[in-house]
Amino acid sequence: MQIPILIEPDYERSAWAQIVLNGIRTEAAKLKYKVCMLDSDSYTTLDWDVVFENGERMVLVLAPSIFWAPGMLSYFEEQNISVILVVFDPSETAPVRGLVRMDYVHAMKRLLRYLEDCGRKRIALYGVNPTYFVDDLKTSCFKSWNSAHETSVYPAYASLSECFDSFLPHARSYDAVICSNATVALSLVQHLGQHSIRVPEDIYIASFGYNKLSESISPSITCVTLDYEEVGRQSVRLYSWLIRQKPCSNVSVRVRSHLMIRESTAMQNPAASEAKSSLATSPSTPKDVYLYCDPEAKRLQAIESILNICDETDEQLIQGLLNRLTNTQLEESLFLSSYALRYRLKRLMALSHCEHKNELIEFLTFYRKMISKEEKTVCT
Repeated sequence: MQIPILIEPDYERSAWAQIVLNGIRTEAAKLKYKVCMLDSDSYTTLDWDVVFENGERMVLVLAPSIFWAPGMLSYFEEQNISVILVVFDPSETAPVRGLVRMDYVHAMKRLLRYLEDCGRKRIALYGVNPTYFVDDLKTSCFKSWNSAHETSVYPAYASLSECFDSFLPHARSYDAVICSNATVALSLVQHLGQHSIRVPEDIYIASFGYNKLSESISPSITCVTLDYEEVGRQSVRLYSWLIRQKPCSNVSVRVRSHLMIRESTAMQNPAASEAKSSLATSPSTPKDVYLYCDPEAKRLQAIESILNICDETDEQLIQGLLNRLTNTQLEESLFLSSYALRYRLKRLMALSHCEHKNELIEFLTFYRKMISKEEKTVCT
């Protein structure tokens, strides 16, 4: 049996989508399912009888956007195709058979409770993407925790630099910032440093989502983990279960987070108190923008993609490139054939969005500076 998978076009480029896919493929292999990737640009023209091979008419869809998902759901409802929606959290009336997403409410509560237990009371929410339902949910939770947070939200309208420009005049009025994701947190730490605002001495930084880069830079970044690979695994398990149930069965799965305390909050680890707030979550309808076309965000995402695929040979290749070795010297020192070297170079250039070797070396120099430190982490 095969599992048809559709990914929202913009989201498909992100490192997060690839991690979800890794989880899907790993779990599908265990259950002996095939994964069938659908083209997001032409899925409405497919012969679905051929796709489903006369089996269960159900598809996994990865979609975070409040603009793309509704149209997609309407199309599949017209085609009498069931949808298991991954990442996006639609309205109660949305025509879905299953949902798999993070428990963002719990994660936001955990971050706010942790920062307040650290004595941080003036907290901002930074870099939320107005087109993502999950970021709108984070914003609603953040505002509901304390009415004072109402004016402390800084959205990223397609540019991390513009987001920082709007935050900078108010930066010293806050003692902590929650970032919408790890990429945004990495950007904020760098921009603050350029303006002599120290992390964590002047301001604490915490974020949603773990990635390798955020634990490698200095200061390493405190976060609530968002296990995207587990989301992928749960999606396949839910698919496997639902195909054996009657069509009236609908299931929702939430993947919980845990807190990783690092240097951006001074490794502070107070005892967490129980939250007593009731959080409302009513999404707004912002204009259609997409942050991760921003060059700065794309570069940070590219570094994370490289960290996720690099093996020991890749690390040695990167070091050789930084040492300006020729291709012949790289082949000899790494015991690679010319074909194998070309393959690895081509992969690094694709991940870093570089078009030639010198551009790749410039990119890798920036990458190496960001990860040249040891990890320091406390998990709770």
